[in-house]
Amino acid sequence: MTIIEKHYMTYKQGGHLTNRIYHQNYSYIDLNEAEKLMSDEPASTENNHSDVDTRHINHKTMVSINIPYMKKALNDIVLPMSSVEMTDVEIVGLMLIMLFDPFAPNLNETAKKVVKAVRDRVYEDWFAVYSQNGIINGPEKIGNF
Repeated sequence: MTIIEKHYMTYKQGGHLTNRIYHQNYSYIDLNEAEKLMSDEPASTENNHSDVDTRHINHKTMVSINIPYMKKALNDIVLPMSSVEMTDVEIVGLMLIMLFDPFAPNLNETAKKVVKAVRDRVYEDWFAVYSQNGIINGPEKIGNF
């Protein structure tokens, strides 16, 4: 879920307007400065206790691989969030719909029915929020997520 949260944070912080990808700690990557990112070498990794071996790929290559995907995510995920003016309720609903997937692999028939019932309840509650707040285009907003 952290990918969706990161993009929601980007939307809430206006990253779609400034071309920045925000993280949960409010730090960001400025996609306007991609060239600078490629020239900046990270701090020494001598004391890096990561399980990932980064000796075979340099910083510039990592940045050049990731920047295009970050820009695509900004356009494909964050801009739609902005266009429907996504709210906290809607991001939680979206994450719950993704979590309660009755088509997830390795679910037996009983589990599929239970998960589907929970997902249906999420939708019911989500639509109830729209109804209680007089939001008439709620189903349209959900469809556009």
